[in-house]
Amino acid sequence: MMYKSLSARAIGLKATLTEVVEAAITHGFGGIDVQIELVLPLANAMGLKYCQQIIQAADSTPGSWVLPTRWQDEDEALFQRDLAELPELAKLAQDTGFTRVTTAVPPTSNVRPLEENLEWSKNRLQQIADVVGACGQQLGLEYLATPSLRKDAKHEFIHSLAGLKQLKELIARDNVGYLLDSWHWHMAGETAADLSSLKAEEIVAIHVNDAPADIPNDEQIDNVRRLPGSTGVIDIDTFLQTISDTGYEGPMTAEPFAAGVRTLNKNRVVELVSESLDRVWFRKDEIAAQEAARAEAARLAAEAAEAVAATAAPEVTEEAETAVAETSAE
Repeated sequence: MMYKSLSARAIGLKATLTEVVEAAITHGFGGIDVQIELVLPLANAMGLKYCQQIIQAADSTPGSWVLPTRWQDEDEALFQRDLAELPELAKLAQDTGFTRVTTAVPPTSNVRPLEENLEWSKNRLQQIADVVGACGQQLGLEYLATPSLRKDAKHEFIHSLAGLKQLKELIARDNVGYLLDSWHWHMAGETAADLSSLKAEEIVAIHVNDAPADIPNDEQIDNVRRLPGSTGVIDIDTFLQTISDTGYEGPMTAEPFAAGVRTLNKNRVVELVSESLDRVWFRKDEIAAQEAARAEAARLAAEAAEAVAATAAPEVTEEAETAVAETSAE
């Protein structure tokens, strides 16, 4: 069964780990997504047990963590330094209950053409998969399909599920799967058939959102999105139902990047995100029934008002008033 997972980063929420967990519990989230490198200083200062108690509060199920390793950077020394720090972070994730880590694959390269970039990316991601896999973590790869991200690039790279499948096969690690985002699924022009080709165990996490209305895909900006189901541009029903039909049981995270949401207070932001997830999936039928009932009640009330108006005293016309006046004069 899928569950709601709260990502503070995805909604621009600046809060402590405790505050995020409290907000998640208050508004019905089953878990949280974290930046594990921000949890590490807390664990060092307060102890591992302290972090475990916070993250696993109210028997919540941890969602996913974002890979901090800068494997996309050309600097080999930087990559090796980050990679050397990864075992400690992966172990912390494991000890606090996480089993899923995600990273995005850049859709372009200004250095390497496609085939060369596939080999380069494969080598780096194999190393990462081995490190996190030793700590029981699945690595979810995300493709980025927003057309504007590829503008003016020297070489295009992976920007579809089909392309990501090719990379996954090259990596050849059992703990490597997919992070599926409704935005990029839509931007890639993909369908239910693309999603249904996956096995449940290959799906590491899912992100949901909507797109601004009346803007062609090739003019959409990647980090300007809307709450899931708010505009209807993205076919969120098909996206979620198809993934559910695979048997996927894991976190669903809203990633709207909506500036209007970020200006609200923390509690209201989390409330709106939770309500949007309920509306598109977790309480979809219940909410639809409630809205239908309200619409029917409004229709009946309008009909009743019309009936009352129709049976009220008839309007006195000018002719009638004249007749009454003449009768009175006699």
